[in-house]
Amino acid sequence: MSNQVKPFFVAFEGPDFCGKTTMRKEVAKWLRTRISNEVVETREPGGTPLAEEIREVLIKRREEKFNPLAELFGFMSARVQHTEELIKPQMELGSVVLSDRFVDSSWAMQCVATFGAVSEEEYLAVEKIALKGFRPDLVVFLDIDPEIAMKRQKDSERAKDRIELKGMDYHKAVWRGFQERLDYTAQECLHLDAELPWQENIERVKEHLELYFL
Repeated sequence: MSNQVKPFFVAFEGPDFCGKTTMRKEVAKWLRTRISNEVVETREPGGTPLAEEIREVLIKRREEKFNPLAELFGFMSARVQHTEELIKPQMELGSVVLSDRFVDSSWAMQCVATFGAVSEEEYLAVEKIALKGFRPDLVVFLDIDPEIAMKRQKDSERAKDRIELKGMDYHKAVWRGFQERLDYTAQECLHLDAELPWQENIERVKEHLELYFL
């Protein structure tokens, strides 16, 4: 295959149980039939050995509650490691990188869903220091009603992590945070209805990538 394209980075975002991982895997499988670039799949928090260790601290169920600012710093520290040690180096090698979650998740979860414990100004200052303006080339936002997402959570057989087990008020605030962030990512965001059949949404992502990246 000789179809080498310019490297790009796609983040799949949305509330828990919106279908990000399924979407990322299917898009990666399709891209490997379309381009000769290496296609790297990753996730947040995590992606590198050290970032995965930080992930375990962040999502483990525990008695002690995280201070909201400490939680923000934890997620951002994992993200810096992920960005500097995996995403950027892989793109420099010519790879296409697909990630479950990136920085929009922190805006929703570690800022908006703290109900004022972390202010917008504090959050944006931390993001600026951590990422220095680095952004995905495309954000695929899978939008889903929190009530429906939590029904999917209840139906899932896998163990739930600390974040997923937070109450409905938290998950509604996360959804609201993603909606607010759309204005920030408007020129690079593909907004999908995650309640539609997953194959329909995957086709929309394929069409978007064909039009703008391949």
